[in-house]
Amino acid sequence: MKTQKLIFLCLILALLASLLCLPAAAAGISDWDALSAALEKGGEVKLSADVTAPAERDRILEVPEGVTASLDLNGFTLDGGTPGEEDCVILVRGSFTLKDSSAGGAGRITGTRDAVDAIGGDFTLEGGTLDACGNDGIAVAEGGSLKMTGGAVRGSGQIGVLVTGEGSTAIVSGGEISGSVGCYGEGGFYNGTGLQAEYGAVAEIAGGVISDSVFGAKSVDATLTLSGGEVRDNCEVAFGDEGTFGGAGLYVYQGRLRITGGTVSGNSWTGLYTDAGSETEVSGGTIIGDGMFAVQIMDGEVSITGGAVTGGREAAVRALNGTLGITGGEIGGSPKSGVWVLGGGVSMTDGSIADNEWFGVRISEGSFEMSGGALSGNGYFGVVLESADADFRMSGGTISGSGQGGVGIAGGTPALSGSPVFADNGGADLIILPDTTLTVAGPLALDEPLSVAVSAIGGGEVTFTAGLPGNGSAEDFAYALPSHKIEAGEDGEAKAVFIRRFSDVTGAEWYADVASCAVAYGFLDARDGRFDGNQPLTRAELVTALWRFAGSPKAETDAPWPYSDVAADAPLADAIRWLEANGSVSDTPGSAGPDKLVQRYDMLELCRILPRVRELYSGAEVYGELPFADAGGLDEEYTHYVLWLTESGILQGFDDGTMGLERIATRAQLAAVLMRLFTLPG
Repeated sequence: MKTQKLIFLCLILALLASLLCLPAAAAGISDWDALSAALEKGGEVKLSADVTAPAERDRILEVPEGVTASLDLNGFTLDGGTPGEEDCVILVRGSFTLKDSSAGGAGRITGTRDAVDAIGGDFTLEGGTLDACGNDGIAVAEGGSLKMTGGAVRGSGQIGVLVTGEGSTAIVSGGEISGSVGCYGEGGFYNGTGLQAEYGAVAEIAGGVISDSVFGAKSVDATLTLSGGEVRDNCEVAFGDEGTFGGAGLYVYQGRLRITGGTVSGNSWTGLYTDAGSETEVSGGTIIGDGMFAVQIMDGEVSITGGAVTGGREAAVRALNGTLGITGGEIGGSPKSGVWVLGGGVSMTDGSIADNEWFGVRISEGSFEMSGGALSGNGYFGVVLESADADFRMSGGTISGSGQGGVGIAGGTPALSGSPVFADNGGADLIILPDTTLTVAGPLALDEPLSVAVSAIGGGEVTFTAGLPGNGSAEDFAYALPSHKIEAGEDGEAKAVFIRRFSDVTGAEWYADVASCAVAYGFLDARDGRFDGNQPLTRAELVTALWRFAGSPKAETDAPWPYSDVAADAPLADAIRWLEANGSVSDTPGSAGPDKLVQRYDMLELCRILPRVRELYSGAEVYGELPFADAGGLDEEYTHYVLWLTESGILQGFDDGTMGLERIATRAQLAAVLMRLFTLPG
């Protein structure tokens, strides 16, 4: 019996001991002064009602140095009222945790200045919302720290989370930072940033969402890392008469940015914006250009070693200045260009630039150097040089699967050396416009000759007579179009030489190149060894050429043959049937008029039935006025069509400034129009 009583007594004592070890229940707070005292003391604090600062408050809510405190908002609102100029709702110098245990998560802190300032202290945000604070949601300074695992910072007047100064740190691994709208001042527009690290601070976005601000996250003379989470849907704001401002997911100025993971998407201007004095490395994650660009390099040093950079209405990457090094990763998927070089220098040693609807790399000004990597599956060209200020050097890597050509050279200083690889490019590996020269800067080691096309599309004499100077030999190149061939010049240099295919075409005529091509591709036929470029164009020649250009389709019909001047079984009959099936019929009943001479107006009008013209013209947006002295008198719809022809380079007019639509068309003019259409991107 005594033994049983002893056991029972021991159990009671053990139970009492365990109860004594339990933490005290959080105190219920319902007024400002009590909350202030509780936070200064430390421990767990829980609101039991909404708390609003007195109109003339004499004390700030503070967690002093050396004190550890937590506050459970419990679904209630803590309103800091209207504090002083540099004030906040809660000042953290010790260690402070904010949470919200309410079922609906409605607990919030609001005020006209900052919600929480961690000045040398450590702040953990687990729950609750820092809502509509007039200045910053959270400010971390003087070596303070932030760990954000949940909760939300919404609608801050300037910055959602500000981390400033040497030794100050922030890690965002959960929760939401959104709606930092910014404000106007005497110097312009201020901030409007979800998270900003500045002046020696260190911050990392490892999870959570940062969205709906003017800028998603900034690094200003600080170190910022994106390793997870989402930075999305940040939008531009109007900036007086100067247009718009912002709209970037990530912005770096005189700072360091590392992207190792996470996703940047839905930003109205660009996913990443780099500025002067900055260093940016993309080694992982995904940057999606839902606006104009995925990455805009205004200045600074950028390296892409991994990850994916995709989309962008104008380009996946636009380089205005600074430097870009591509040593890995994937760039592409833009409706226009993968990389658009407008200044500075870009180098590529590995990685890929692929599947852009226009160009892999577009060089307007600046340089692109390629020694490795791959440009593949781009709609028009792998690389295009647009001006005299474009510099392209290729010593390695692969350009393949380009729709129109591997490299399009309209100017600049292109140079080849080493062992570049070209494969399966439409048109030719190298397409060179007149008056431009490709330099072979060193010995070439090629598996097979590079196909070269000199284009005279656009009129004017082909003057590509300097050839391909340097160490290249004629054996390194093969001509892709039938108007020229590659021969050895002085000292074994390769050069383009015009091939005389017609007795009346010497190569000096403006139409020499297009004549050779139009006949070689079967659109037009020679006349007993002559081209007769200046001879009038007949309706039979026009209809036949358009039909062949369209692929010689068969028009299925059981209708009786109505024409007496063309035999029903003549080759021309199929072309006429196709023409009629597309809505064009003879003006004279019973007569197809094969020998009738064609005006330029009718030649251009009939080109509208070509599938290629319908496809490109139907979605075209053209503006302005026709640049011809005789442009008056056309109806609005035909004027729009002719304007598209002009802006596309298909119609170029005469030396006297007229387009001469009433003139009789010539065979050379038709050849030029067809070859311009044939080489038109799209």
